[in-house]
Amino acid sequence: MVSASESTGGIEPTAVVNHYGWAKHRVEEYVNIPVTYTYVEMYYTRDGTRVYNGHGAICKHWNDGGGWTDTLEACNYSGSGPSSVYVYGRYHFSSWIPPQPSYSLSARFTADPGPRYTCSVSNGSMPLGWGHICSGGIYY
Repeated sequence: MVSASESTGGIEPTAVVNHYGWAKHRVEEYVNIPVTYTYVEMYYTRDGTRVYNGHGAICKHWNDGGGWTDTLEACNYSGSGPSSVYVYGRYHFSSWIPPQPSYSLSARFTADPGPRYTCSVSNGSMPLGWGHICSGGIYY
């Protein structure tokens, strides 16, 4: 669907595009073996300078089964726009298996109107030699 921009008297067309945005925060132990992740996604609409119609927001998590206890700490989203839509998720992971890691992983996807994603580790720390990877993006 194409609509004319009212700010330019109807001369500049602006495409209305539906997007699917996501972010994932993954922790890996010593040799790139995934152990936990937090994942968020949502659908939204963009028409050049505005974002809106955010819906279908979900928060998910995963662990490798190594004695982990997972706790949902937050799953929030705002989909009304017009300047920003987002989904944010945070889970706390702890394991009784040595080295007994305990930490919270968050992932956030934001469109304002360009897409971006952020991740953080809080409420604890990862064992020496472990790492985390933040990824995200959009599908049209």
